[in-house]
Amino acid sequence: MNLRNMIAASALVLVALSPAMADLQVLSFGYGISPSGGGRGGEFNVKMDTPVGGIPANTVFKTFCLEHNEFLDVPSGWYDIELNTAAIYNSVPGGSDPISGKTAYLFSQYWSGNIVIDSNEKGAAMQNAIWYIEGEIASAHDGFVGNTAVTDKIDEYLALVGGIADNAPIGGVRAINMWADGHAGEYDYRKQDLLIYVPAPGVALLGLIGLGIVGWIKRRIA
Repeated sequence: MNLRNMIAASALVLVALSPAMADLQVLSFGYGISPSGGGRGGEFNVKMDTPVGGIPANTVFKTFCLEHNEFLDVPSGWYDIELNTAAIYNSVPGGSDPISGKTAYLFSQYWSGNIVIDSNEKGAAMQNAIWYIEGEIASAHDGFVGNTAVTDKIDEYLALVGGIADNAPIGGVRAINMWADGHAGEYDYRKQDLLIYVPAPGVALLGLIGLGIVGWIKRRIA
């Protein structure tokens, strides 16, 4: 295979790995706590039926919500989804809410394992931090006043992003926009917006091309 063909093949692979639409199923709760006077916040264990962002189809991964007043069934059937740089609607038809650079940094640290969520208190704290950054709750400690095991972690997570602007680049972090099965794009069937990390297409393409070139050089040397 020559280099031009390798680039073309790599591009085709990227198209296959980065679909605009897919289906997602919520399997169970991860770490989290139900705050006083509100719905449960914390991790969700989910899977998709299509490979996205290097995650093979039907591989379970963990995520958090972007919206405070949109809901999911747990466990659920399949939801229609689309990847986006913003949560959509924000309770208003046609509205959208771009992911904050602070949220993107915090979630990328979680996704990469630099932030470890291994308790219900940490799961609840991460969720509240995201909701607060995104303007979904007025107080970062909402629902957990007096619970220092949660509020101390909220403050710790917010301190991590204190120097990051809301309009900072979000890198590979994306929102998973969700609708009831068979109703993608319909406001009356909207569901929650979840977070996911996908590699930048340029980085993925360079990686695929690089692997192809290494293989081609090895064959030439042999």
